Amino acid sequence: MNIRHITWAEFDDALGVLPRPVCDSFYPIPRGGLVLAVALSHRWGKPIVSRPTHMSIIVDDIVDSGKTLRKTRLQYPYPAYVLCKRYSCN
Repeated sequence: MNIRHITWAEFDDALGVLPRPVCDSFYPIPRGGLVLAVALSHRWGKPIVSRPTHMSIIVDDIVDSGKTLRKTRLQYPYPAYVLCKRYSCN
């Protein structure tokens, strides 16, 4: 797998192309979604919550096997998720 490292400036630039979300808060998937959720929270002035509401956006850093996403969608069946897909070179 080829890994491309990016700078924080490139990370911020990537966030800058996202449209402003219609939400009241961000809920990070524990551990993986925290960095991205904090960045989104700071950019748009929305709080991070410990339990999502029906207006929260659920954030995770990658979708690999899909196991965490399936589990989370059963627990919180809300429609809005922000995810980064990891592509394999295999």
